[in-house]
Amino acid sequence: MTLIVIDGKSTFHPLLGRDWLDVLYPEWRQFFENEVAEVDQSENLEEPIETFEASVVLKEDARPIFYRPYEVPFALQEKVSSELDRLVREKILVPVKHSEWASPIVVVAKADGSVRICMDCKVTVNKAICTEHYPLPNISDVFANLSGYRYFAKIDLQGAYMQVRVSEDSQNYLVINTHKGLFAYQRLPFGISNAASAFQFIMTEGILKGVEGVQCYLDDILLGSETVEGLVDKIHEVLGRLKEFKVKVNLEKSEFLVKKIAYLGHQVSEKGLSPSEEKVKRS
Repeated sequence: MTLIVIDGKSTFHPLLGRDWLDVLYPEWRQFFENEVAEVDQSENLEEPIETFEASVVLKEDARPIFYRPYEVPFALQEKVSSELDRLVREKILVPVKHSEWASPIVVVAKADGSVRICMDCKVTVNKAICTEHYPLPNISDVFANLSGYRYFAKIDLQGAYMQVRVSEDSQNYLVINTHKGLFAYQRLPFGISNAASAFQFIMTEGILKGVEGVQCYLDDILLGSETVEGLVDKIHEVLGRLKEFKVKVNLEKSEFLVKKIAYLGHQVSEKGLSPSEEKVKRS
C-alpha cells in the first residue's frame, strides 16, 4: 500500500483513504448500512410518521363531488384487487360504505409487473382545496448550498407521502371509487394538490429543522461535507431524526460516502454540477 507522509507545520487530522480501509477493514461500508438498518426500511407502511399529520382544507363554497369509477381492463382487475387489499392491510386505505365525495382511480403498470393505484383528484377534490403556500426548494438554491463540499450522501424515503397520516376530517374528502367499492385514504395520497407542500413542510420545518448541510427535496435527503468525518456526523444526526419520528428509509436507493452523486437530474461533486448520465442519454 502507498502511504503519503506530510511534514507540515500546521496541525491536521490524518485520514485513511478508502483503499487502505478496504484492506484493513473490508466491512467498513457496512457500518453505514447497519446504521440505516436501525431506521425502519421495510416496505410495510403500516405505522405512519409520528407527531405530524396533514389536513385537507376546502373552500367555504365547496360542494361534494361523487365520481363514478373508471373502467379497469379485465386483465388488470385481479392485480388492482390485490393492491387494494395490500393498502387496506397496511392501513393506508379503509373500506367505507357511504361518502359524499368519491374520486376515480387511475391504474399505472409498474416495471416489476405490479400496479400503482393513483387517485384522480383533478376531477373532484382538487377543485375545492384551499391551496397551501409552503414552497418547494428552489433547485438552484439547493445546489448553491452544496457548493464546496467534497463528500456526499443521499437518503431516499420509502413511500414518501404515504407515510403521512391525514386528519380524520380530511379522510372524508379522500375517498376513491373502485370496482371493489369505496375506500378512504388514511394517509396523504399522490395527486392531492397540496400534498407536496404539506410533505415538504413536515420534513423541512419539522423532522430536519436545524440540521445544517442537509438539503431535502420531498422524499430525497442530500447531505454534504468537506470531510468524511463531518459527513459521518451528519448521517448520524439525520438517521437519528428519522428513527425518532419513525420515518422509513429505502436503503436500496440510498448512497453513503461518495464523491459524486445523482440528484434531481444532475451530477453533484466538488467540481460543481453536470448533467446526470441518464439525462445525457435521454437527450
